[in-house]
Amino acid sequence: MARLIVTSPEGRQTERELKGTVVVGRSKDCDLPLAGDVKASRNHCKIEQRGSEFVLSDMGSANGTRVNGEKIGQRIVPLEEGDVIVVGGSKLEFHGAGASGAEPSGPGASGGGILDKVKGALGGVFSKGKGGGGGGVGGGADGAVFGDKTITCSCGAVLSTAAKSPGQKVGCPRCRKIYAVPGK
Repeated sequence: MARLIVTSPEGRQTERELKGTVVVGRSKDCDLPLAGDVKASRNHCKIEQRGSEFVLSDMGSANGTRVNGEKIGQRIVPLEEGDVIVVGGSKLEFHGAGASGAEPSGPGASGGGILDKVKGALGGVFSKGKGGGGGGVGGGADGAVFGDKTITCSCGAVLSTAAKSPGQKVGCPRCRKIYAVPGK
């Protein structure tokens, strides 16, 4: 189940399940109204479900929409686990099941996710990468291991790069380190 954890400018947190298209903004008519956020536009941005992924686009807002600190402008941005979306003075943290239907989790994460079980059953297959291979922003040398379609962060989280092109950025949902997807 994909969901957003919404933090208001005052620090109140709520959780919202994502399905279909969700328009976010200050207007009470929005699917996700941010009524008390004076920095949000009436119809600020929208999150759309496309198959098993979710994408974000700005709807011409006055203050813009940011993902992980970067203004998205007119781009349509695929959302990844742990992405932080800033709309006006509100923060929306994206948590999605992704294409595999499993939340990413690393060693030691609570709940022992399915990815951990698969990793355990297959031995070291997921971390067979090139070791200090350099391709990440802050990458390689700080413990990142690059596999075929995954990056194992120095904190132990496994990040999927299956739907990413070389050079695109992947953020760790645990420690917030950012890695660039290495070339093939």
